[in-house]
Amino acid sequence: MKVCLISTTGGHLVQILMLKEVYQNLDHYFVTIKDDFSEHVMESEKSYYITQILRNPGKLPVNALEGFRILKQERPDVIITTGAGDVLPTCILGKIMGSKVVFLETFARVREPSLVGRFLAPFADKVLVQWQPMTQQYKNAVYSGPVYMASEQERLPERPRIFMATGTHTASFHRLVEHVDAMVEKGEIDVSGAQIGHSSYEPKNFPWERFVPFDTFLKSLKDSDIVLTHDGASSMGLALSFGKHVVVVPRKKEFGEVEYASKQDLARYLAGQGLVTMVENVEDIGEGVSRAIDMGAVKSVGGKTGPIEIIKDYLLTL
Repeated sequence: MKVCLISTTGGHLVQILMLKEVYQNLDHYFVTIKDDFSEHVMESEKSYYITQILRNPGKLPVNALEGFRILKQERPDVIITTGAGDVLPTCILGKIMGSKVVFLETFARVREPSLVGRFLAPFADKVLVQWQPMTQQYKNAVYSGPVYMASEQERLPERPRIFMATGTHTASFHRLVEHVDAMVEKGEIDVSGAQIGHSSYEPKNFPWERFVPFDTFLKSLKDSDIVLTHDGASSMGLALSFGKHVVVVPRKKEFGEVEYASKQDLARYLAGQGLVTMVENVEDIGEGVSRAIDMGAVKSVGGKTGPIEIIKDYLLTL
């Protein structure tokens, strides 16, 4: 059996990588968008790159032609995807050419379906959602539980080691990076390292990289006590899966940190469940760290064991 794993970059790509138990022993390849992050994490994998559409209809034919050429060459039996919209042409063409399509709605969607999900779900052969409320949005969906399962958290020391991650978004989050750098200079917090992505500000008071190989990034998360991050689904999910306390500072449109006015649905949901600590402004990071230190243990994110076994069982039926 040959499996095509297709996603856009960033959080979607990380969620695909979390399904490693599904594809590691199968003939497989990846299709994604080319950027600094994807090039790092795809170093040891067979991969192809397609053009990012980004709401530009003029790029749709190019994206579709690239997807068709890859499908014609590889002839996958199954396509597994978490979205987003750039994957749609390849999934549709793959379905026409005889591939089964498995769609895992992104971890970020708690109550409302993604745009790609609205298009993919009606013809996908298997639809999985990671949050129970999403079963009301897709008639043919199976609730799998999150791809990231929270591990029990330990009590934090008075001076916790903080790792900062600003995500893979192409917009700069220098507002966060600069403020944290100033806090470290004043001795208010200890930052052991950071992945600052596309930040236009470069820290002076703690070690940092723009992007690191995925395994190195995971080790940095494991070695920290607190993960300070933006409201990205995978940044929060990965940190929780390692039993880390998470302090979230959302990106905001008014500062040019994101292109749309985000409702921060996932971050607010996780905060409401007592899984993360959310602060609205960078000036409140110190308070957020203090709240995280006092936070009790978290034992699970959802009531299921995650999508891996469900997808594996489905593949056995083919």
